[in-house]
Amino acid sequence: MHQLIIRLLHQRQLNVASQLFNVSHYDIIIDLTTTFAKLKELVNSANYSTNRVDQSVVEIVIARITSAIRETGSVESYAAELVDLLDDVLKHRMSIRDDETGNIVDSPHCKIASDLLSSLFLHYGNKPVMTLTLPVALKSLHSTNAELVKNTTSYISLAAIHNGKALSSYALEIIGHVLRGNFSLIRVLPHIYADNKEPFHAQLSQLIEILQNENVECSEKLSLLQLASMVANTKPDVLIPYLSKFDVYLLSPQMSTALLNIYMSLISQNRTKCLAQFLPELKLAAQSNDYVSNRPTICKIIANIGKVSANLAAEAIDELVLMSRNNSESEDQQLRQTIFNEIEAVGSIYPKCLQNHLEYFQTLLPNRTIDRILMNNSRQVSQERIQNSMDSLLSKNSKVFGNLITSGGRTVFEVCESPTVQLCELDRNTHSLAMQYQNNRSSGSLSRRSHCPHSEIGESRDLSLLSAPSSSRTNILPTSTQTLPQSFAPTQIQMGKDGRVRPIGGGRRPVQWPAGSTETTFPANLGPITTSKMCALNEEEEKWLNNDRNDVVYKFVEHRKNKIRRFIGEISSKFPVPVQCTVEGSKSSKHRMVIHFSCQTRSSPCCVFTSDDLFAFKTKYPAFWLHLMFLQMECSAISQYGEVAGKDSQQYQTLEHCWKCLPVTITKSIPFDTMITAAFPNQKDQDKLVKEMDEAGFYACFSMDPNSNAWNCISCSNPEKVRYFVEEGGAEKVFEGQLKEKKGRWRFLKRWNTKYFTLSSAALNYSTQQMPTDSRALLPSIDLRSIRSVRSLGRGKKARKSLRKAFEIFTADNTSVILKAKDEKNAEEWLQCLQIAVAHARRER
Repeated sequence: MHQLIIRLLHQRQLNVASQLFNVSHYDIIIDLTTTFAKLKELVNSANYSTNRVDQSVVEIVIARITSAIRETGSVESYAAELVDLLDDVLKHRMSIRDDETGNIVDSPHCKIASDLLSSLFLHYGNKPVMTLTLPVALKSLHSTNAELVKNTTSYISLAAIHNGKALSSYALEIIGHVLRGNFSLIRVLPHIYADNKEPFHAQLSQLIEILQNENVECSEKLSLLQLASMVANTKPDVLIPYLSKFDVYLLSPQMSTALLNIYMSLISQNRTKCLAQFLPELKLAAQSNDYVSNRPTICKIIANIGKVSANLAAEAIDELVLMSRNNSESEDQQLRQTIFNEIEAVGSIYPKCLQNHLEYFQTLLPNRTIDRILMNNSRQVSQERIQNSMDSLLSKNSKVFGNLITSGGRTVFEVCESPTVQLCELDRNTHSLAMQYQNNRSSGSLSRRSHCPHSEIGESRDLSLLSAPSSSRTNILPTSTQTLPQSFAPTQIQMGKDGRVRPIGGGRRPVQWPAGSTETTFPANLGPITTSKMCALNEEEEKWLNNDRNDVVYKFVEHRKNKIRRFIGEISSKFPVPVQCTVEGSKSSKHRMVIHFSCQTRSSPCCVFTSDDLFAFKTKYPAFWLHLMFLQMECSAISQYGEVAGKDSQQYQTLEHCWKCLPVTITKSIPFDTMITAAFPNQKDQDKLVKEMDEAGFYACFSMDPNSNAWNCISCSNPEKVRYFVEEGGAEKVFEGQLKEKKGRWRFLKRWNTKYFTLSSAALNYSTQQMPTDSRALLPSIDLRSIRSVRSLGRGKKARKSLRKAFEIFTADNTSVILKAKDEKNAEEWLQCLQIAVAHARRER
């Protein structure tokens, strides 16, 4: 315990209070265990509420301790003792009656509790600290001091953003406070629902009743609707009985968006049918000018309701067409296109509902969506015509079908005396029906097969002939050449190896494949490689074909040697290809691929990035990098050995193993050989990689040497700077100057402190002012051998432009130190010298 703190706590010397704030933060936090024990003794004393001197002493010491803990970044070390002191303080009354005025005022213990709470919740993003603080902070919500409850509620709402899982254990207690009137805690509910859902499902009816309370603010109602949307995504059947209590908010400008999100959640859970009752309100909202921004969502909800039944489809399409008419072409083209897409979606299920608006669609400018809408309507008309034709055909041939005799479960065709005439008549009618159906298909409803009408006619005719009895079929064929039209002559057919039936001769000449030829397709995009064998081969040829088919990589590269070497030469001027890749991850974390780069010349004795110390970062584009590493591997094999590295090579298997270790969300279940035989990364993909390397600080550590056409580290690019660390007496050759410092794990809460830094080959020393060389050994320092990495900050990131002059040091004890220079040039000099010094220290070790 510091001497000034002893004089304050034990001797009550208030005159030294001002001196206490001039003491170093590190001296204050020495032996805080004894200090906290004495503070708890004073706070729990019987006369503390009336002893003004003790109150002042405790408040001063707590303010100085919390300030020192905050500035030194040691809150994790002392959080337990701060929370323990807060727990003791909360056992006392938070409100007392003033003897002079008679009013209810904050007690001395309440002031201490407020200071401790504000100090602890300053680290609301620190999960270990919040895990200790939240259970005790919840106790303060039972206090009778309204101001303390209000402040604590605000703190807990802020901490819930990052600590929902820790708060979820107290979900029932928090819901109880909400139901008892602490409506500000409603903002916490959506953050803790995902980790503990059952208490919310049990109390959902009471929570929804709070929406009717006049004391609930709009933001708190929005939080309740957000909670309801989460329930709709998880257990929609629990929420559906209470939907009628939400419909009043559909026409509220502030609440409508949140309610529409609930409807969309129910649609995603296949509960659209329960929304049909709200269609009138949705139509009113769609027609109002107050909900223009919500019209695309309303349009989608109405369309999904229309898919439930034919009656709802007609009503939905009527409303969507009205929305389209009201939204002229000059207003919002995107909304207009959304409306047409939804009309098409409903019309594809119920095309009959489109007939009432056919004239309107024909007046619109043609596009693909409008064409599909008209096509759906044409399909409905065609189906009705075909049905009418079938009905007339059955009535016209009633004589033939009148001879059907049904007996039990069998139907027998009664053979007549003159079957040829009747069957030819039936065949002629079938032909005319097929022609009419074919015309309808060629008009656009079935355009995929409209290019081959003769095969359709021949197929329908052959099927009608095959349906006749075998005794009559022999008599029909000679007669049909005289009775039927010539265009409907019998067509000879054959069945191919693929199972399709095709006419022989019909205008398309059969392909004559030469003996031993094959058809092989290497896709330009991702997809399978297919090899189809057209004719029989001898044993040697077939063996050769199977070998090539198994090693598609060899075959792919063999035909593209020059293209691969040219491509690698072009991209090498933008960035180098990684020398190593590793996949990191476990069951509890995401799998990410790390790529490693090294200096390509290593001409300096203090080369920063050697084979032992590589420059590495996690990439968002593993497919592109693996593809480039494969192409580099093949380019090296071709240049050095004149051969292609196939799938059996160790390098290929290593890259393939990395690809298989990545999760399916990245690989999309695409085989490795399919991925690498796709098109090379284009210019857009290369720009993504350049941006990623810039953000990782690659170009701050490497530069392109135009003479050797290689990427050098800063040590090899600046040999004059290496001299100061390699020569004898390098420890005395220093680089020094003023820098601003931020130190600690939670640096966003820290302020910049200006210090004087001195760099030698042994350590990085710092002090509050410039010191002589002899006193340098006594200064606080960072051992260069303990530095794990040094990287530039803010490069390539728009959100961090203010840190472009800064760089960050990571040490072996997981400490982060941020240093900021006066300008970018000075920062670059410091960064380069630090990296060279760290590399030299590692080399000596």
